[in-house]
Amino acid sequence: MVKFHYERPSLNRKNELISFLDEFVKYKSAINGSGGMDKIYARDHYGCRICGRSGNQDFLEIDHIKPISKGGKSTYDNLQTLCRRCNKEKGDTYYN
Repeated sequence: MVKFHYERPSLNRKNELISFLDEFVKYKSAINGSGGMDKIYARDHYGCRICGRSGNQDFLEIDHIKPISKGGKSTYDNLQTLCRRCNKEKGDTYYN
């Protein structure tokens, strides 16, 4: 018989998860509420703010300028349009 060992998450880990979920909800509200995604795409001229590639929104993504992991918030001013390639390369880098 295989025994399964479950270790309860620490209080610190639970607080990290709660903080992450809180930011996720704020992010979804920021981009979905009142046409938020369209406003961000329009502000950024429907193009990637790093490489300038523009066109079809299918390859564009909404990204945090200052990542949540580095203290960034899910606000209109902290969100930007990037193409998938640039967003992947950027990762959680923050260019101050």
